[in-house]
Amino acid sequence: MPGFDEDIHEVQETDSKVNNSLDTVDEILDEEFLKSIEIALEGYSDEDLIWISIDFLNFRENLKHGPKKSYHEINDLRHFSNFKDLKDNLIDQIKKLKSKENINNLFKEIKSSNNKISQTLIEIKENKRLCVFIFNYIKNSNHDFLQFEYHPNIYLHLAHWYFTDKENEYRKNHKINSAIKYFTDNIILKGEKYSKKVRDNHFVDWVYLYLKRIDDNFKMINYVPTCKNNYQLLTTTYLDYLNFYDKIQHENTINKLNKAWSQKKFREGGKVRKPHHLPLTKKTIEKLKKLSAFKNISESDMLEELIDQTFLKEMCDEHGKPKF
Repeated sequence: MPGFDEDIHEVQETDSKVNNSLDTVDEILDEEFLKSIEIALEGYSDEDLIWISIDFLNFRENLKHGPKKSYHEINDLRHFSNFKDLKDNLIDQIKKLKSKENINNLFKEIKSSNNKISQTLIEIKENKRLCVFIFNYIKNSNHDFLQFEYHPNIYLHLAHWYFTDKENEYRKNHKINSAIKYFTDNIILKGEKYSKKVRDNHFVDWVYLYLKRIDDNFKMINYVPTCKNNYQLLTTTYLDYLNFYDKIQHENTINKLNKAWSQKKFREGGKVRKPHHLPLTKKTIEKLKKLSAFKNISESDMLEELIDQTFLKEMCDEHGKPKF
């Protein structure tokens, strides 16, 4: 472990100075051990904190008497917003070991480990859109139904997969590279037209609510955006993955989005509301009332929406411009 032999030596010197005084051990752990722990962990990357945390959980479990658990992953990963949170938690948990001997033994085990992260992942860690795609490409593509996961700390989850998946390093790296190739060839090169549209803030707000209303898979995503960038990234990455998982459904969804957006822009294009009396039959009026109640809008808005839809379908081109 980088710099850790020196730390252990300093701790051993401290042991001799305090003459095994139990009254001061907590103070020593706070002032001396905390510093040495932080220095030792600085020799490792953010990604290494994942396997170190898992090693710690198993080390602590082995100190117990009786039945023991075996940890292969961090079960509460969702509670950490970033690697700093993970590191702070790790340091706090190590401090609770109290025994200097146990802490020294833990770090000796850490130093002897030979875990390492994929260099490819490190190179793309700042590309959140790509990280979301890779994560879902690897984790969910074999399911019989579309399952899309979104985490704001997505790279943390991706690195966690890398260290906890049982496949060998070659196969894991192959999956990563396959995901990157697919993303580059089939999504970035062929789907930039839509991506540019998503950069429109007005469209971003609208499309999120629209997908929540019409798309059952999108409704199931367990995440609520908190800012404009999160709305944009969530909707873009969902449609990226939908493009990979089911091209027909993706195409249908994009067509629905474009048509509904064109209708919205058309309705907002300088229309002036004037009261009109339309001599509808009793049955038609009943249908209009039921339809407007189902859509939770007024009868006049429902009627206007139906007319707009028909006009756009029959009288306009794909861009919403009149053909005649």
